[in-house]
Amino acid sequence: MIERQNWLDTKQYLAHIEKIGRNPETVKRVRGLLRHLLEWADETPFPKARMIDPAFPAYLSSNRNDGRDGGLSPASMKKACEYSRMFFNWIRGEHFSRYKTISTSWIETLYPNKSNSLQSEYYEHKFWEIDQVRKIAALEPKNLTEERDQAALVFLFLSAMRAQAFVSLPVDAVDLRQFKISQFPKMGVHTKNAKAARTDMLRLPDLLAVVQAWDAKVRAAGSPLWYPRIDRWHRFVDPAKGLCWVTRRQIINEGIKVLCERAGIPYLSSHKLRHGHAVYMMRRVKDMKQLKSLSQNLMHSSVATTDGIYARLVQDDIANLYEGVEE
Repeated sequence: MIERQNWLDTKQYLAHIEKIGRNPETVKRVRGLLRHLLEWADETPFPKARMIDPAFPAYLSSNRNDGRDGGLSPASMKKACEYSRMFFNWIRGEHFSRYKTISTSWIETLYPNKSNSLQSEYYEHKFWEIDQVRKIAALEPKNLTEERDQAALVFLFLSAMRAQAFVSLPVDAVDLRQFKISQFPKMGVHTKNAKAARTDMLRLPDLLAVVQAWDAKVRAAGSPLWYPRIDRWHRFVDPAKGLCWVTRRQIINEGIKVLCERAGIPYLSSHKLRHGHAVYMMRRVKDMKQLKSLSQNLMHSSVATTDGIYARLVQDDIANLYEGVEE
């Protein structure tokens, strides 16, 4: 049974990060990760956490809270430990007299074991290839909903936008003449960590034609959003009835599944379109200046983030590299 004060303390922390401007998706993600911490502590008060056996990182390797067998993925363990450290550092400052038994040195032990690190497992990195995007772009939409989702899929590949930002993108933030997107929270765009940036799109004429056709249609319809709501009769929904909806990212992915089935290609999520854009560009980057430009366009905090995520080339790229080396 979860100790009540522990739950109240995590609730206070969640209220804090919401107050300082973290978006609802981030707060929801942190709540889920801190749930692991609550279940690990069980009835033990957090100030006595250092006495719990097994330690939190070890616990994560063999427990999860969704009813499935096994431990968390390395990425999830890393995030769970990261937010647990942030929580303990914050709550210790807020309630020092109660948390004085929790030392900063102990907090710094909350890291996954090396055997459970991201580098300890092999992952086949999946992403959209440009040929797959072109197959979708070549489809003849059966209705307005498919036309919207087709344009959305192509737009996400050309722009590398995160789906959460894309579905909140106002028409006024899209400038196809300059191939620019204003990802500004002040315009209502839900970017990660509320970052603001003016980003570029790939200049691929055949794919841009799909995006341009939808852009003209959505502007003519008077929709304030580039990815608008469409009803079950495949008509634009009156903007007065609401601009956004709770499951908007899920709606994009459902639309992508339909298009993938029609094109006869394996389904990959909307986020894999962002990966596809990044890999497409990484294969063409020639120097550090270009890598930095790509990193900024992806709205990463540093070039190291971009390089760390996308420089792990797929096996075909590695094979091609070695096949080209001769004595």
